Amino acid sequence: MIDDVDMAQAQEQADRDAALNVTLARVALANAPRDARADLLCVDCDQLIEAARIAALRRTSRCAACAHEFERRSSCWK
Repeated sequence: MIDDVDMAQAQEQADRDAALNVTLARVALANAPRDARADLLCVDCDQLIEAARIAALRRTSRCAACAHEFERRSSCWK
């Protein structure tokens, strides 16, 4: 017969297994080959980020138009 302790231990093991699976999936994703073109796409509109903007900033995740809109929206909260 299964008692409360056995059920709690089984649930704890299931939780550990689930957490391990999530961690392994994250590691696999981090180690997967990346599409270099994806680094050139705006996170908001999925359009190519302007070459001059990338050259000037070295690292950016938004095109100029989306960055301007993001800054405008962000300044409303200040």
